[in-house]
Order: sequence, then structure tokens, then C-alpha cells
Amino acid sequence: MITVERGGKRLEKEVFRPDQDESRLKLETVIIFGARRGAEIRKQQQGEYSTFFREGLPVGAIERLFKFLGVSNAEGLPLLSLTSATYSRRKGKGKLDSTESDRVYRYAKLSRLATEMFHGDKEAARGWLKTPAHAFKGETPLERARTEYGADQVEQLIGRIRHGIPT
Repeated sequence: MITVERGGKRLEKEVFRPDQDESRLKLETVIIFGARRGAEIRKQQQGEYSTFFREGLPVGAIERLFKFLGVSNAEGLPLLSLTSATYSRRKGKGKLDSTESDRVYRYAKLSRLATEMFHGDKEAARGWLKTPAHAFKGETPLERARTEYGADQVEQLIGRIRHGIPT
């Protein structure tokens, strides 16, 4: 959390800083598993999560992802290629299948990369991910990332921006 004084008003902004003790978890782990469970899993798995993806992530990963992105179910479920009926069934089951888990991870990873691009400013990262990009012919980075190929394009754009390469 950082505090900024502007025009006599005090503004507080949540910032992700990988170097701080409480934020040492990769952001995507926190989005997928939650802060407490993510910390336990990172210690146990030492960064190896493939078993979780094969067996299916907890359905709560979708809720945490949508909360981080600031999107509703109506906006977010199509990004994951899920219908509301399928989402309801998954909630009853408690787990996603492996393909759905991969999609959640894809967006969690892009969220982390965008947040790092904005030096930890989650709000700026959210805004960027939801803003139409000229490089994508008016699609937002979130819309472009519906496929693995599109997600690669978003990652490449983030890399170009971070390195100051005109896009």
C-alpha cells in the first residue's frame, strides 16, 4: 500500500511489490489459490503446479481472477469460454477441468505481467488489460487472450512496452 498526497487529499493505492515479504508470492499464485493457501502451496510445491492443473484448480480461482480483473461473471466467463451453466456445474463439483484451469492460469499470468509492467500498480494493470489496443485492432488484451496464440501476442506486446519498443 502506498500513500500519495494530492491537492490536500490523501490517496491510498494497493501496489504489488514482489520484493516485499508479504508479496513474495507470484501474483498468479495468489489469484489462483488465495494468499494463505497460495503460500502453503508454494512452499510444498516449490513452484511446480502441473499436478494442480491436471487435476483441476479450485473453482474459487475464477472468482479471485474476476475480482482482480474487476469484471463480472457476464464479462469474464466468455473470456474463459465458459457458459454460466457450465460454471454452475463446476461450482457444485468444486473444481475446474484441466482445460479450464489452463485458461485461468493464462489470465492470471497476464495479470501478473501487466502488473509488473506498471511497477506493481494493480489498478493501472487492470485498466490496461481492459482498454482496446491499437496493436490488436481495437480488441482489449483480455479479449485477445481468449486463445493461447492471442495470449502470446499480449505477452509479446507487454515485453515490447517494457523494453521501450514502439508498438
